[in-house]
Amino acid sequence: MNSLSWLLYFADILPAIAGAWAVIAFFALLGWIAITIVRLFEGDPQHANTRENPFQRGWYVHIPKIQQLFFWVATILGVISYSIPSKDTFYLIIASEGAEVIVTDESAKKMFQDVQSIVSLQLQEMIDEKTDSLQNNNNNSRNNGN
Repeated sequence: MNSLSWLLYFADILPAIAGAWAVIAFFALLGWIAITIVRLFEGDPQHANTRENPFQRGWYVHIPKIQQLFFWVATILGVISYSIPSKDTFYLIIASEGAEVIVTDESAKKMFQDVQSIVSLQLQEMIDEKTDSLQNNNNNSRNNGN
């Protein structure tokens, strides 16, 4: 696959990836909010001084780290998911890259001029045929009217 094929491929899949990252960011934000609420009502494991406090034992000691992880995952994935352009923007980028190649490459300019002259000749032939056809129809209608 060439670079244009890869760009078209990424144009198709990146919006889906952005959506998935947005969902993960949303759930990470919900996790951060839940842990924050629990810490507000249950106490802070960093300041637990008594043995009776459950935050001194087990995985509760890691809650601040987990809370920070949820916060940063939500922030980073949220920013990335909203900064990924849409499929239409990718197609516009691909078109501008192609136009840049045509504008800067001499052989592409020559081919474009040749294509332009061929299209002009074909259009002129079509116009001439249509004009002849209209004139024949007008002549036939005049002859039928007399």
